[in-house]
Amino acid sequence: MQSSSSPTHDLPSPRSGSTSREGEPDTEPIAGGVGISARNLAELETLGYRHLAALEPGGALHVAEHAEHGIVAVKLGRRSDSKREQRRFEREARMLGERRHPNVVAVLDAATLHEGRPFVVMEYLAGVDLREALRHLDEPRTLVLQRWALDMARGLAAIHDWGILHRDIKPSNLFLSMQDGRTTLKLIDFGLAKPLHREWGEDSITERGFACGTPMYMSPEQVRAGPLTAQSDVYSAGVVLYQIASGRPPFVGPRLEVMSKHLLHCARPVPREIPEPWRRLIRRCLAKEPGERYADGAALLAAVEAAASKASQGANNGAE
Repeated sequence: MQSSSSPTHDLPSPRSGSTSREGEPDTEPIAGGVGISARNLAELETLGYRHLAALEPGGALHVAEHAEHGIVAVKLGRRSDSKREQRRFEREARMLGERRHPNVVAVLDAATLHEGRPFVVMEYLAGVDLREALRHLDEPRTLVLQRWALDMARGLAAIHDWGILHRDIKPSNLFLSMQDGRTTLKLIDFGLAKPLHREWGEDSITERGFACGTPMYMSPEQVRAGPLTAQSDVYSAGVVLYQIASGRPPFVGPRLEVMSKHLLHCARPVPREIPEPWRRLIRRCLAKEPGERYADGAALLAAVEAAASKASQGANNGAE
């Protein structure tokens, strides 16, 4: 879902739809290795989307040009006789719809091709995901933490206010969009997202009793395949913040071992060079019980803003 500020077609080669870049496959990937056929290309053309490039060879994500939207990313679903894939894509488009926020990827269109293959059209983002950026840090982790924690919390606050639970917050789903000389972190890939509120309809697309997400970033209640609230996203955000601060997620290893640790183990303390306001915030995000975490993205954002202010005050006092 990379977006370009210019239509010169000098396109980067970015990530694909919803396979994990953390070494563990997502439990329910939206699409992978699905490619695109000549018939698909022709149908997209009739809908006004001129295909420019595949973002990954044989993958689900493609770049196209549209008269109204400009350069866009087109995510294709699997070819399927069942309606489940179509309903998942339709739900992703319906949840985001006309909603816009600078820290959330914009969904522009969605439809289904004649052979039953769904697709969703998003803004095309130029840049790299946070996972890639963390591999090449050249500044203090506290500065990185403060910069991206604010953007991530703003995005979470927005989607929770819209009634959306992301369910797969992780560095590869946090994209650093570079446009007009500025870099903005955006939440992307809502393939596993679900409504937070019952009035949106029952979550009948994801199998009940089936854990979904990426193990290294799952909340304990996700591991148990239990009911999820906004506090599940807060936990996953806490794992990301821990990784920024410490250089690695709190728990690594084989899939089942990591899932068990989310339930039974406490993370090692964040390094002491990280200011205490940030360490305290991360500890609360990673509480095993949902009720002990921040209530939602808005509460997390307030805490992030307070931590950033206190950490800056502490740094200024130390410099005097």
